[in-house]
Order: sequence, then C-alpha cells, then structure tokens
Amino acid sequence: GEAPSWYSSAAMRFKQGRTKTAAFFAVAAGRDAARAAARFGIEEVPPGGAIFVCASGKARRFHFSPETGAGERSRALRSTVEAAASGEAEEQDLQPVPSFPEPDRPRKAAAVTLDEFTHESLPLLCYGVKAKPLCVMALLLQPSGQGCPAEIGALARRHRNDPVSFGCVGAKGQADFLAAFGLEQASLPALVAVKPGRRGRFTPPPGGG
Repeated sequence: GEAPSWYSSAAMRFKQGRTKTAAFFAVAAGRDAARAAARFGIEEVPPGGAIFVCASGKARRFHFSPETGAGERSRALRSTVEAAASGEAEEQDLQPVPSFPEPDRPRKAAAVTLDEFTHESLPLLCYGVKAKPLCVMALLLQPSGQGCPAEIGALARRHRNDPVSFGCVGAKGQADFLAAFGLEQASLPALVAVKPGRRGRFTPPPGGG
C-alpha cells in the first residue's frame, strides 16, 4: 500500500543527499500489516494505521488522530523520530523492539526427476553418485524405450521438492534383473524403492505391485 502524503513528507525531511537517509521509513499493508501489528501487540490495525518509531532496540508508538491536520501530523511524527534518533525519547514511552521472522518466500519448485532407466543410467541415477537419498522406480511389463506411465509422472511432480527420484524400467524379458529384487514377470508392474549407498537396500513400497 501507499503511504499517506503527510507520512511521506515527514520521511523526506530525513533524507540526506540522493542516497543517504538519517532515518528509514517503511509501510506494511495487508497480511504484512496484520503480522507486524501482532508483533507489536496490536490485535487489530486501526483504520488510520499504526506507526512505530524504532531506535537503538527500543520502539515507541506514534499516536495520531485522523481528525488532526496533515501538516500537524507530519510535524509531530518528525519530532518523535528526532527524539528517538537523538536518544531524548521518554524512557517510559519505550518498549523493546520485537523480533521479526523472516518474510515468507515462495518455495522454488524443483525440476521433475523422472527417467526411463537403461542398463547404463540405472546404476548412476538410482544407486550411484548422482542419486538422491531415495529412488523409486516402476518395473513394467514392457520393452525398454516405451517411456514411463502417466501415473509415475504424476507421482514425480507431486514429490518434485522432496529428496526422491522417480523412474521406470521396461523389464519385459529381464528375468535376472527382476530376480535381484525377488520378482518375476508375473509380479509386474511393481514399484521398488531403492536407498543408495555402500550397502544399497531396496523394498517394495506399501501398495506396490
């Protein structure tokens, strides 16, 4: 939200040159205003807003009436800021500046990790140095090269920000490969979760198969 003109006018009096300022002025609106007010112990932001002057770890609320003229409000705010900056504010009017949490930052969506594993890529991407802490792969009754089904793609998108990689293997006719997981052709399709490491382990996730 935009600051009222009388507030901006008061702020301009503390500007020193083009880049320096003797005091910093800020405005919080919407959800940010409600959160800031709660930090200062205000349950509801009044219609005209609430202003706090902070200096040297102490804060003082600047009280003003919406009926007061803009010029008078601006001068009163400048006087309050000057007193705080010079250390001349009345001690009984001060309270500790509350700590503020880090602002909300939208979580950056990671790229979807979904591969159709081959004989060459499976050890590297699912067990090896490029592997995530957990690798979930669908073993499918189809030849290699036909890609992963949409259901696995949806699962990969849902967990894109988790330390899990997803993939599939066209395991038709790969009896030895399946036997390593305790499976056979009749068991397909099946889901297998692999935990990489020096002593790699695997387990069929609940509901797999």
